[in-house]
Amino acid sequence: MGTATTPAGDFDPVVVAGAADAVEAGENPLIPVHTPIVFDIVDRWSGSSIGGCTYHVSHPGGRANEEFPVNANEAESRRLARFSATGHTPGTIQLPPEESNPDFPLTLDLRRR
Repeated sequence: MGTATTPAGDFDPVVVAGAADAVEAGENPLIPVHTPIVFDIVDRWSGSSIGGCTYHVSHPGGRANEEFPVNANEAESRRLARFSATGHTPGTIQLPPEESNPDFPLTLDLRRR
């Protein structure tokens, strides 16, 4: 895609925006929850997935932490528990047409689907 900071063909940073929790009163009830989010790293030249991960917005086992983490190590372990190296698409992958919002060219907005 290429931007002012990266030429076309280079790696672009990406921001993913989506709904991570059920809606509260006053929010848009038409936006579904996007969980888990599956990330695929795709080599566009060969059309194959070369890796990826699955991100859960909360602990995948359903564990709910009632208290804040007591230190940085506990906070980091909670974040790491949300990612897993499984669940991404293996092998050949057909990419959908690239969509871009001219106002936010590096944001993949899941809420717009």
